[in-house]
Amino acid sequence: MLEIKTTTETGKDLKLWLDEEEKEMKATLKGLTKNEKAYEKEENGYKYIHCGIAEHPKTGKKVNALVKINDDIKEFLKKVKQEIEELKERERQEELTFEVIETSNSGAWVTQDLLLVPEEKLLSDEQQEKIWELENILGIQQRFAGASKEIKAKELPVEKGETYTLTEIMEMLTKTKSYKRKEESEQKEKQKYEEAEKEARKTGENVKVNNYTVPCNDSNEECNTDIITVYMTPSGRTKEKRTHTW
Repeated sequence: MLEIKTTTETGKDLKLWLDEEEKEMKATLKGLTKNEKAYEKEENGYKYIHCGIAEHPKTGKKVNALVKINDDIKEFLKKVKQEIEELKERERQEELTFEVIETSNSGAWVTQDLLLVPEEKLLSDEQQEKIWELENILGIQQRFAGASKEIKAKELPVEKGETYTLTEIMEMLTKTKSYKRKEESEQKEKQKYEEAEKEARKTGENVKVNNYTVPCNDSNEECNTDIITVYMTPSGRTKEKRTHTW
């Protein structure tokens, strides 16, 4: 365990260590605080370690237990920061798991649905992107009124109370109707762009591919919605044209 024992300017024994499970620094300032979360704090131009809340020996009031950072503590802080980043990175690389739960909506007429609840952990960029994909394809739903929204598991062959890895869930996803519809839609969209490119190259003219609406981007215009029209150019690149709707 990463730790340091030192003496403060006022002669107090200080122990600092890294709590690997919580990924944070802890402190015990003898006679004042014990096993408290510790962090850097700057006050009046000086840097300190905040070691928790202590009772002032004279007034009895609750005060911040601050210890001025010396060279030993400064060096220890560098090691702690590096170790915390390494711990976080290792956690991000760990396999993500999901628990299958049932919605808690009341009423005999309400159908209870299964939801995927990811474990609480730091996510890698790849894991986060896959979660967004699951949410986009399967949809999200609250487990009960006022709760956070979780991923719907209706189309997946999962059972309540069981846990599954992200890898297993993504494999199941590819066999769902929603996923196949998404694949078909993307394929049609790709073909539309390819055909538009051929026509644009043949005619030498821009070919309209798509259009969609977005909020107006100009406060000086008297409109709420703009239309974005997407064209394929003879060079094989797409070009957008924004039109205000008055």
